Amino acid sequence: MDSDKNKKRMQFSVDFDVFQGFNVDSIDDKVEDINKRKNMSSKISQWPIKLKIVSPFASSLDNKHLLISADCVAYAYGNFHNDFMKDKSILILCPKAENITNYENTIVEILKVHPIESVTLVRMEVPCCMDITEIIISALKRCDKEINFKEVIIDTSGNII
Repeated sequence: MDSDKNKKRMQFSVDFDVFQGFNVDSIDDKVEDINKRKNMSSKISQWPIKLKIVSPFASSLDNKHLLISADCVAYAYGNFHNDFMKDKSILILCPKAENITNYENTIVEILKVHPIESVTLVRMEVPCCMDITEIIISALKRCDKEINFKEVIIDTSGNII
């Protein structure tokens, strides 16, 4: 039955419009209480983190490792801080909320200005996140540097797929 629910959840019509929304499924599985875990402190290393308002020239981005994440991921993946943010500069974005050309241009500028050695993208499996991969791959091609790229996809139940 769970597989039928997951198949239903990920079926979107061709004319899917994120601004009109889609059916929201509640997740019936028992959710682990992550507050009982040790070391749940924030791993944030700079502020702001929203790509739309970060200056490409901010010295806080002088980290060798950059994490770019869809806004929703930190809510869907319970241990986001510990598993992804530690020792990285972080940028968050939503490709359906803003102009993706501006996002790409800002990422290119950041990659050109800072000593970035790796970029990790963490995004959701939903259609509204799929553009982020293309934005980053295009920016990496335009920055004239060799930078390692890794993509992690989270499903709507909060699991890495």
